[in-house]
Amino acid sequence: KHEGNYRMGLQYEILGQVVEQFQKKIGVTLAIGEAQDAESIMPGTPDVLRVRGDQAMKLTEDQKKSLIAYLTGGGFVIAEAGMGRKGFDEDFRKFIEDSKVLTLEPLTAESPLLTGQIDEGIEGIEVTSCRYSRAVREENPGLVLPTILAIKNGSKIVGYYSPYDLIYSSTGYTAYGIRGYDKNSALALLINMFLKPTK
Repeated sequence: KHEGNYRMGLQYEILGQVVEQFQKKIGVTLAIGEAQDAESIMPGTPDVLRVRGDQAMKLTEDQKKSLIAYLTGGGFVIAEAGMGRKGFDEDFRKFIEDSKVLTLEPLTAESPLLTGQIDEGIEGIEVTSCRYSRAVREENPGLVLPTILAIKNGSKIVGYYSPYDLIYSSTGYTAYGIRGYDKNSALALLINMFLKPTK
């Protein structure tokens, strides 16, 4: 939970497609829990923490410390700027920078997450090129590589961050001005992201 509209889209059960496709491909059901206050998130639980919003999170210092402790204590985060909103993007990047221990590293076309070779022979989905929404294509006409950043604690990947929308995009629904991906690209990226910590 945070003040950056973390509830956006929850009424549409927008993770349904991801859960269904993950079950089909991997044979594992993703259990989605309730949103939690940052202070109640402990290292080691949950297996994967989703952080999403379309505005600045406005985290308190205690909330920031809790999230940093989770990420440096064995936790894993999948974060995205909902609808690709720049307010959340700027705030999330500042949170990472201010942590002093976490960094963001853009993935290349050879990155295991994008080639589908997730970890130790775990087969994901290759998604080294993708189709973006109209708003992104207008900003960056030649962009085809997914824009995903690894969240790192030293050399260890402790999460992934997308400045473009993934979860709503994975439904295939349209939304005016959305900065995100086409349905298939978003689904593939999310499945690969969930594979990493649930292997």
